[in-house]
Amino acid sequence: SDLEYAQDQLELWLEEGCSVIAASDHGRFVGIASGKEDLEDFTVKAVFVNEDHRRKGIGRMMIKYFEDNHQDASSYRLELDNKSTGAAAFFDHIGYQALPVIIMRKVPSDQ
Repeated sequence: SDLEYAQDQLELWLEEGCSVIAASDHGRFVGIASGKEDLEDFTVKAVFVNEDHRRKGIGRMMIKYFEDNHQDASSYRLELDNKSTGAAAFFDHIGYQALPVIIMRKVPSDQ
């Protein structure tokens, strides 16, 4: 599940210097979010909420925590893959705007 993936990523996020917050419901772990200050921006690295706890304000609460605690950031940003339609709708709903960005990459060939 997404939440299990996030738990596995926790050590990596901490090694990268990310801020990590968790949400619980009556002692049960239900969400996790990570983010990091990058130059002047604050980048949301990940937000995961257990499926049966979605649409209850948990994701919004975690994002608000980051925004409230990084008010000196010139902007808050994140990157989503094109399969994250639910996440895109969530972030749009809480005021984030999609940017017209094209990301390109080249994989070096073995020689």
